[in-house]
Amino acid sequence: MAVKKTTKISAEEQAVLDAKAQLENASAISDAAVAAMGSPQPSVVQAPATYVGTPFGQAGSSSTYVGTPFGQAPESGYKTTTNATGVTSTGPTGATGSATPITSTVVSTYTDAQGNRIAVMSDGTTRNLGSTINETAQVNAITNLTKLFTSYGLGAEIANSIAELVKKGYDGDTISLIAQDPKSTDPLSIAYQKRFAGNAGRIKLGLAPYDPSTYLNVERAFAEAVKAAGLPSGFYDNQSDWADWIGKGVSPAEATRRVNLASDVLVNKDPSYLDQMQNLYGLDKSHALAYLLDSDKALPLIEKQVNAVKFAAAAERAGMGVNKTLAEQYADLGVSEAQAVKGFQSIAEQQAERQRLAALQGLDVAKVGEQLVSSEFGGPSAAIAKGTLEQAAKGEVASFSGSAGAGKGSLGIEQTGII
Repeated sequence: MAVKKTTKISAEEQAVLDAKAQLENASAISDAAVAAMGSPQPSVVQAPATYVGTPFGQAGSSSTYVGTPFGQAPESGYKTTTNATGVTSTGPTGATGSATPITSTVVSTYTDAQGNRIAVMSDGTTRNLGSTINETAQVNAITNLTKLFTSYGLGAEIANSIAELVKKGYDGDTISLIAQDPKSTDPLSIAYQKRFAGNAGRIKLGLAPYDPSTYLNVERAFAEAVKAAGLPSGFYDNQSDWADWIGKGVSPAEATRRVNLASDVLVNKDPSYLDQMQNLYGLDKSHALAYLLDSDKALPLIEKQVNAVKFAAAAERAGMGVNKTLAEQYADLGVSEAQAVKGFQSIAEQQAERQRLAALQGLDVAKVGEQLVSSEFGGPSAAIAKGTLEQAAKGEVASFSGSAGAGKGSLGIEQTGII
């Protein structure tokens, strides 16, 4: 037994078909009318009611008069006549006074130069059945506009709203303006504003709203930046997140910088980055990611904090620890991650011997680490730190005054076995 194959159509295609059906229904009615006129069975014209009285304008006794009431137009199949005395009356055609059926039928149809469908009748007359151009143009407009707006991500249900606007006589440009009007209550506009929600924020900031093409391109740029950075699923990878960025005036370039910063410290497999996000700012991985991508946080501040985390992570890998103040100080001085890694490796190699010498001289061993950091990376105490270290190495008594915010447990001397 043969199995009938069915094809499933999309919601968008169904919506277009439904909208087209609304318009084509009128055309179908016209076609039915044409078919009826072409039927071999003549239509029967009902005779008007019989009225008792004398015809208008005549004197005499009461008599039965067949015709239409005075002041009404003749019904189809009846004619108005004037007798020899000038009296006008209306009555059925034909010698017997009965209704004469209309038997003219449609012989053929054609479309004239103006797009009107014309019926040629069997009695040689023609009838205008209405324009076909407007119906076709409306169906095409509904189809094209529905495809356009659904390509923006609006649901296929907006086809009905588009059909109503087209039937009201609005052209494509006007319908697009209605959709983009944030004050409009039309269902199409409501759906449009929801889809391009970020534009409301841009308007509040005094920025021009993005047109659909630009908005979609910005979204794609955001998506590509997040994907390239390897951020976990669920973070700034949907229209709602992108609308937040767009509404706050975040450009694709800024978004790319933000996701790259987040990727540097959170996607990296080295646990020291996460350790220092928690140590310096009290943020675990998920909260740190949200924090770094939050456009309410100024980008320069985020960059400074990420660089501080990198600096502290380099210290951790060398067996040391720095506090937030010291880490941000060197982030402000522009110490790169590569410089931090190299510098802390050098400090680690010197620290044990430097602490031994400090102890022999009776100096504060806890300050040795900070002196080495200042000497290595610079800063306001760099010159004094270098001088103190050199004097200690020569066995000369020197003191190091002041503290830049580090000590045991901060810059601290956390290397195993070294106090």
